[in-house]
Amino acid sequence: MPNRGTVPPSPLVMLTEPTSARAEAFRVLRARLDQAGAGPLHTLLITSPTTRERRHLLAANLAVAWAESGSSVVAVDADLHQPQLHQLFSLEAAPGLLQSVSAGSDVGQALQPGPLPGLSVLAAGGVEPVPARVLGGKEFDEILANLCARAERVILVAPPALPVADASILASRLDGVVLLCSAYRTSRASLREAKARMEGVNARILGAVLDNAPAMRAY
Repeated sequence: MPNRGTVPPSPLVMLTEPTSARAEAFRVLRARLDQAGAGPLHTLLITSPTTRERRHLLAANLAVAWAESGSSVVAVDADLHQPQLHQLFSLEAAPGLLQSVSAGSDVGQALQPGPLPGLSVLAAGGVEPVPARVLGGKEFDEILANLCARAERVILVAPPALPVADASILASRLDGVVLLCSAYRTSRASLREAKARMEGVNARILGAVLDNAPAMRAY
């Protein structure tokens, strides 16, 4: 499994420190994903082995990095256990994914503008006791198709791959999966098991990203 890069132990640095080496790490990751090959990368899933990794932060910074490059992007919080994207972008918690699925309404009404032109955010819209019922249904597929018609990149952040089935349900329907692991926190065994889970649903694993890596010096 290729290593697509390392990202620093910092918050939403693409907005707070856009000229820093920490922000540049996300631009490097964006470029490597752009060059991953083996087909288009319209939809991307961010997951990790356990709850110890910062998946939402990776998704948010990567969404900003793509929007910064001129791409139209939708960041989707598909973590219906512990949604966080709306907090990172200082947006409303709802309406979001849950309301769009339950009401069968146009997902465009639930999209919130992000901090950069071309970036929109679909919050989770709340917590769902059994997310698999939401993520595995045809209503979700229709929402995903709608989002793909609106943006060049659709980035979804899912719960961790090992404790719950959500990431496995999503992975096979998307163009690629990135596994986030954390220095000093993620064990090799859990990363191998998460990789096996994704392979078990025939997901296209683009590689792993190392979080909490030591900060690089400025150039």
